[in-house]
Amino acid sequence: MNDHRFRHLGDAEIASRVASYELAYRMQSAAPKLIDIKGEDAKTLDDYGVNRKGMAGDFSRSTLLARGSSSAGTRFVQIFMMAGTITAASTAG
Repeated sequence: MNDHRFRHLGDAEIASRVASYELAYRMQSAAPKLIDIKGEDAKTLDDYGVNRKGMAGDFSRSTLLARGSSSAGTRFVQIFMMAGTITAASTAG
């Protein structure tokens, strides 16, 4: 529908909106695969320290997820470690 309207009107805002929606879809559809660490072998999980308890384990999981995001083409990944919480932020590539 948006594509039809864009062809009819030639409005660049419509094309920009469609591109944003398509990017959002690609990011959302890629997320389940990126956050699934079940495919990692035991040595990798142990090397990252994923089975540690508390914040150390949380940070380990975040670094493993960041590696997966980077391997998938994410250009920028940042892991925040703040008093009691860890937040990972990434920007799609």
